[in-house]
Amino acid sequence: MFKAKLIPAGLCHDLSVSALKETIKLGRKTIADERVRSRQKAARYSRYIRQRGFNRGYQEGLSLARSECVDIIKGLRSCYEEALSTASNDTLALATSIAEKIIDTALTTRPEALMAWISEGLSLLKGSREIHIALNKRYLNIIKEISPLLAPGVSIRVDRDLADTDFILEGSRGGIEFSWRSTIKSTPELNLEKAA
Repeated sequence: MFKAKLIPAGLCHDLSVSALKETIKLGRKTIADERVRSRQKAARYSRYIRQRGFNRGYQEGLSLARSECVDIIKGLRSCYEEALSTASNDTLALATSIAEKIIDTALTTRPEALMAWISEGLSLLKGSREIHIALNKRYLNIIKEISPLLAPGVSIRVDRDLADTDFILEGSRGGIEFSWRSTIKSTPELNLEKAA
């Protein structure tokens, strides 16, 4: 028997370089994969943050817009009610003015209408010996037409101090003051102001 010594084979230079290259390649791939995953994660988080910010901003904007719309609607309603109230008041004033002109014109052009009211007042003061009638100055033109229709003992004159009163009857048993404006105001179905 002879003595032998086992000598291990030396590493091949090509094998160690290729192993190193493969290790570097795997390391680079791992790093690249990790970067891709990090970028995807960052992109997802960025989208989430943007979406959350958008939703929050949208909700705040919507709430603010809703509140502004409600304020605008309230303002419009208030303006409409104010305009309607003003128009109602103007219409009432115009209707009252027209009614006054119509009635005044009717009484000054048709003395029998005024005489009907005077006759009714005279019937209430029948027991008085003398009765004095004071007419509003509006009826100055028809006093001549009314005078012949009055009973003896009834005198008639124009009183320039009467404002809304049409006539005043004064006798020994009392007096009566008449105004068609007051009659309309005291008669609910004829009162324009209450009807409005």
